[in-house]
Amino acid sequence: MITHVPDMTFKTRVRDDSIGGDNPFTWYDLTTDELFANKKVVVFSLPGAFTPTCSTSHLLVMKRFIMSLKH
Repeated sequence: MITHVPDMTFKTRVRDDSIGGDNPFTWYDLTTDELFANKKVVVFSLPGAFTPTCSTSHLLVMKRFIMSLKH
C-alpha cells in the first residue's frame, strides 16, 4: 500500500469574475500537498473522462465504489 501521494502540481481552472467575458477563468497551480496534507485519501482516475462511454458506464461504477468506501 502506498502511504504518500507523490508531490505534483495540478493545472486547474478557477473562475475569476474580474476577467469578464464568456470564459472568466484563469489558471491556478494546485499542489498535492494543498489537497491531501494530513488527510486519508483514495486517489483514482477515470479512463476517457467525459466521453459518452465514461459518462454512461465507468462513472456509475466508480460512484458505487466510492459509496462502498464511505461505509
